[in-house]
Amino acid sequence: MNTKYLFLLAAAGSLWFQSCDKDDYDSDPKNDLVQQSFLTRYANAERVDWDRSGSYYVADFRYQNSERSAWFDAQGNWWMTETDLTLMTLPDAVRQAFLNSAYASWRVEEVNLYERPDTENIYVIELEQGKQEAELIYTIDGMLVNTLANSGKNPDHFLLQTLPTAVQTFIDSQYPGAKIVDTEQEMGRYEVDIRHDNQIKELFFNSDWSWIRTQWDLRPSMLPDSVLAALTQQVGDGYRIDDVDYVTTPTAIWYQIEIERFNGDLQLKITPEGQLIS
Repeated sequence: MNTKYLFLLAAAGSLWFQSCDKDDYDSDPKNDLVQQSFLTRYANAERVDWDRSGSYYVADFRYQNSERSAWFDAQGNWWMTETDLTLMTLPDAVRQAFLNSAYASWRVEEVNLYERPDTENIYVIELEQGKQEAELIYTIDGMLVNTLANSGKNPDHFLLQTLPTAVQTFIDSQYPGAKIVDTEQEMGRYEVDIRHDNQIKELFFNSDWSWIRTQWDLRPSMLPDSVLAALTQQVGDGYRIDDVDYVTTPTAIWYQIEIERFNGDLQLKITPEGQLIS
């Protein structure tokens, strides 16, 4: 077989593979409302490929030099976009918060930005160390929202649920101006993470949407003297405060304090007046 013939075969094979590769992209979601909504939001998107995830239409595509995925419902409503990032393309505040965290030595597997309607954007860093996996969720200014262990790396987790009217009404009345960050419903309990007064606050509701409690992280230095005195009285001087949550419920308020001691860790609940809750 002469060299010229081999060259023609190789060229023809290359064109065939390019044609097949191009045809592999399904640019039609088979839903006109979804297609129009996508084209309105992402004009000039490239390499668009549609798939389904449950009841959602999901487009994988390239847009403004980034790989992205966008979720739409059957009525053409946009629900979420995931954008691939790297550690270096994260906002400085997010990158520094991660590098100063206890997970800084873990291997970074993936970094993503999640945008959802009428909510706070979140940045998610997927990590691995040995058989352990974790996802760190940050706001744009480096505030840690949540840490998920072995979550299965399912982006559908970040699709926000529509808040029940009773829950939305409670948030609007008790936490005016709050931005929704995340929602989760499991085992008869409903959790909503909000950003309010520059704090990430976790709100918990039961199955009939009545409020159970709200809690958020505090720095140990923010503990009142009455609580510190009660803490010393309970455990003496040989301790280190590991974590503090401020917890408020319909009937009580307390500080939930995790401490480390040489003879074992301990968790205490102490009211603002310095009373220990058993």
